Amino acid sequence: MQLVVAPNEIANPMSVGDKVEDGFKSSVSLFAALGWITTAGYEQATNGRPNYGTNSTAFGKRFGAVVAHGVSNGVFSNSFFAPIFHEDPRYYIMGPGHSFFKRIIYAGTRSIISRTDSGKTIPNFSLIAGDAAGAALTIVYYPSINTTTTEVLSSLGTSLGGSAFGYVVDEFLVDALIDLHLKKKQQP
Repeated sequence: MQLVVAPNEIANPMSVGDKVEDGFKSSVSLFAALGWITTAGYEQATNGRPNYGTNSTAFGKRFGAVVAHGVSNGVFSNSFFAPIFHEDPRYYIMGPGHSFFKRIIYAGTRSIISRTDSGKTIPNFSLIAGDAAGAALTIVYYPSINTTTTEVLSSLGTSLGGSAFGYVVDEFLVDALIDLHLKKKQQP
């Protein structure tokens, strides 16, 4: 299974096992690894959170912390909380049949709006709870300067914003690949 559903694709219901498996797989995917490298590189360049400094040792620590945070967020959200809250953790692409602005608003709000296993729209409890659990876990491995309540809440906000950005990428990635002639357009 995958955690992105294309327009007009029939998405079979996910079992608890599917959610657990896909949560682990998506947490350690190539796409996730690109996010880790990008985030660690940006935080290294700006000496951002977690604040380990700017030398090569700091980059290794920062990269490890980014991986731990990303994997814990994904596993908590998709493998643990999605089954508990009976949520479908997949992202359903609206596709090019809708306006750009409608698609970007839809994608950007999926970090706070989700659907149940039966398709009902609800708050994205599983993502919010998973990101909150992942942010709380940073207290164990972030430097003490980054473990205050304010820093942990900031980590939660950054995670939710990162998820929103990821959904926007999911929404437009296939379109971009087609526009760049890297993928052929599917015929209806």
